Formats: sequence, C-alpha cells, structure tokens
Amino acid sequence: MKNTILFIQRTLGILFLLAGIDKFTKLSEDPFDRIKTGFNANTGSYLEPVSTFIFNHHTFFISFVGVLMITTGLVEIINNHWVKPAGILQIIMLASFMLYFHRAIPQIFIIDGVFIVLLIIVVFQGGK
Repeated sequence: MKNTILFIQRTLGILFLLAGIDKFTKLSEDPFDRIKTGFNANTGSYLEPVSTFIFNHHTFFISFVGVLMITTGLVEIINNHWVKPAGILQIIMLASFMLYFHRAIPQIFIIDGVFIVLLIIVVFQGGK
C-alpha cells in the first residue's frame, strides 16, 4: 500500500511540475487566455470583483501559480517532510481553480476533482 501511495504522490508531483513549467512556456495552453475565459464567464456574477482583480493582475497570478506548482511538484517527487503541506496547498489551489473556472469550464469539477481525491489520499495515507 505504501508503494502505491508513493507512486501516486510522485506521479502527481510530475504532473504538477509539468503544469507549472507550462505556465511559463505556454506549450499546451495560454494561461492568460484561460484567465480571460474565466473573467468573461464570471462577469455579472458574485465572482466578478475577484475575477476583475485576477484579470488585471494576471502576470502576477500566472507566475505565482506556476512557481507554486513547480515547487509543490518537486516536493512530492523528492518525498521530504514537506509533502503533506504541499499536498494541502495543492488541494486549496485546485479548489480555487474550480471556484474561478466553474462557469467557463464545467468539466473542471471532474478533472480537478480526481486530483483532489488523489491528493487527499496522499496527504492522509502517505507523505512523510
């Protein structure tokens, strides 16, 4: 069981590392376009003030999320004593993405939901 948890943890780490790198290289998606899509979908909703702030400061948010994804991904790959805090941070990050993008990309509940379930398993069953 421990080896399975470690495999899940390191796989998630690799995926987060690659996603973080992609925020800066834009190989699979343009993060600004994604933020703009969320901003447009949230216009007129209770999320409009937050969406406007994120849209107006998109460079900071893209860089911040990219660095967090790279850092937490590396922590999970290395498997040090920061795995649990990194996993909790990733859960909060994914939940934030779900809140921001749920109007624009409803399938985010399935995609990020799977990641959250796996991260909960890693945080409570594995990690150091």
